Amino acid sequence: ARVGDTITVFSPAGMRAASLLAGMLPHPESFIVTGVFQTEMYEYDYSYIYVDIDAARAVAGLGEDVTGIEVKTVNRWEAPRIAGQLDSVLGFPRRTEDWTIQNASLFKALRLEKLAMAIILGLIVIVAALNIVSTLTMVVRDKTREIGILKAMGLRAGSVRNVFLLQGLVIGLAGTAAGLALGVALGVALDRYRLIKLDPKIYFIDHLPVVMQVGDTLLIVIASVLIATLATLYPARQAARLAPVDAIRHE
Repeated sequence: ARVGDTITVFSPAGMRAASLLAGMLPHPESFIVTGVFQTEMYEYDYSYIYVDIDAARAVAGLGEDVTGIEVKTVNRWEAPRIAGQLDSVLGFPRRTEDWTIQNASLFKALRLEKLAMAIILGLIVIVAALNIVSTLTMVVRDKTREIGILKAMGLRAGSVRNVFLLQGLVIGLAGTAAGLALGVALGVALDRYRLIKLDPKIYFIDHLPVVMQVGDTLLIVIASVLIATLATLYPARQAARLAPVDAIRHE
């Protein structure tokens, strides 16, 4: 509907039956559209309208009654607890539903998808760590003679180990920084330009929203750097354990 259009509203079947039982006769009502709202939720945008409460009561034949009262909490995560308290106070036949119950199937699907994405991300990081291990192992093999010469000149095994640990840390920091910059840029572009379209009849939304949380981002960055650093321990230890004579004779 567009602004200025006239629409006719009929009361739902359940309300018609309740009104008839109460001795009231519901009737259709015509309204003029004065504004259009968009929440980007298919269920709301295509199924709900806002009308004056007295007009809605007249359509439903409710008299002075209402079908429900919406309560907004300061903290959204407190909604289930507050709903339980209200349910115990109000009692039957009234009932309460919080947002987690109304959209339970959607949140279960999102929770499963988040778990799957975490596993996929973890596998990607592990593969990258294995690449660091293989790269530094090849460096140790290629620099065996040089390591032997340096150790023969008095370089301690701990210093050799620290060199390779530092190299692995630099690789991890550089890769994490590049991935962070690319991920943030891609996330901002996906959210701003709505590049990934969805079928609203299935997913309730018409595009894939992207929300970047500082806590999750920091956790991913710290985990990536930590795994990259731990991946350098084996090749660094192998380099530190090289005997000077054997290392020089390697060539």
